Amino acid sequence: MKRVVTQKGLDKFSLPEGIRDLITLYDDVTKRLKECADYKSVGDSAQDQAVETLEEELHQLQDNILKSSGKIILRSKQDLKALLDFWYMTTVESSGDEISASDRIIMNFRDYYDEITFDNLRA
Repeated sequence: MKRVVTQKGLDKFSLPEGIRDLITLYDDVTKRLKECADYKSVGDSAQDQAVETLEEELHQLQDNILKSSGKIILRSKQDLKALLDFWYMTTVESSGDEISASDRIIMNFRDYYDEITFDNLRA
């Protein structure tokens, strides 16, 4: 099992301004959180504490990424599509069967956007 090393000061991490970079960062954080979840204690209390600290920092960074996604300025149709896909990934895929009515509205919008984009490609 590889050792998980804590990264102090993630709350001071500079978040990207573009939605695509934000999505990449979110994916990286999610992968690191999975590593923390898969960590098996070997009886080293210092290492166990480091993993716990890292996990807390990663959750905070993940929250900051989500907050930042609402402040992204959309500059193109591709940005809109990327933001809708990010929303889907963070909201719908993680919610299971618990999808709210407002989320269903955005899902319809996303599906419609995909449909008209696909129709424009065929034309």
